[in-house]
Amino acid sequence: MILVPVVSLASAGVVFYRANQQYGLFPAEVISQEEFAQANTRLRATIRLADLQDFLKEVLPPETQLPAWMPFSLEEALPQVLPYQIALLGGANFRTSEYEFTLFVNEQRGGPFIAEIINQSNIFDELQVVKWDEKHLSFQRRGVLTVSGTLPMPEGMEDLVLERWTSEASKTPLTIEGGHLFEIALDNRDGEALTLWGTLTEANKQDFRKALAYPEAQSIVETLSHVSSLRIQADLVNPDALKLLFRIYAEPDTGPNLKFMLGAFVIPPIQQELSTKYDMKLDGDTQWDEKEGAVIGDFTLTGFHKPLMEAIHPPMKTKDEG
Repeated sequence: MILVPVVSLASAGVVFYRANQQYGLFPAEVISQEEFAQANTRLRATIRLADLQDFLKEVLPPETQLPAWMPFSLEEALPQVLPYQIALLGGANFRTSEYEFTLFVNEQRGGPFIAEIINQSNIFDELQVVKWDEKHLSFQRRGVLTVSGTLPMPEGMEDLVLERWTSEASKTPLTIEGGHLFEIALDNRDGEALTLWGTLTEANKQDFRKALAYPEAQSIVETLSHVSSLRIQADLVNPDALKLLFRIYAEPDTGPNLKFMLGAFVIPPIQQELSTKYDMKLDGDTQWDEKEGAVIGDFTLTGFHKPLMEAIHPPMKTKDEG
């Protein structure tokens, strides 16, 4: 007789296991994006959605409701269903002349539904600049949703890189430090910044070799050849203030000149553009830290909350406004 409850428990366990695998009912494990890095991965970008809970509650349409049978509110559900992390990994493949991307979503719950909803939104069809996998976002296993894509690189890109860098792979990968809302790490020890610049230029329907003919571009390439890596980190201070920190690691003779170039020709136009077009303020400064061997930029972006909310929820027009 004892066999009956044992078999029943075993059957129930199988049902729960299959339901968990199919619907993602229970929390998946936290999985590092490094598991999906390749030998050629030089670009890493991550976003930690848990830090955006308050923002997401604010931007979700007021009519958003959970099914009546669910025993908790939307506010209670968000921390339980938001993915732990979204990561974008990238690297040049000179053998195929393509820049390869992998988008990884570390789902917490509901992975199959997340993949279905995102794919039904046709977002990957709209982002046609990148050639994405035909299946789009795929549920691989609990905790893992992925999609891969490629961009063609400019013809002769490898030769351009080898003019200033060696073809040896970086021995120790440059990884994400973690603990931030948003983070980028770009390893430039073998010219990845130039490769990415060229690839994105061509994706924008411009001739990269013609762009390189300008003296200003040659000056940028020369500076990049003395830069080893770039890190960008961003964190919300409050709903209308974003703390931005970047570090550009460079050779000692290049650092001070790089600081001057950023302060004179790069940052002021960005500040002007944000101010005049979007009524935002970007305050801060850069310094060359000789001990760390990096140009460090410490900035705060404010004034983005109102235009962002208006873009997500456009104001209703009155009859007089047509």
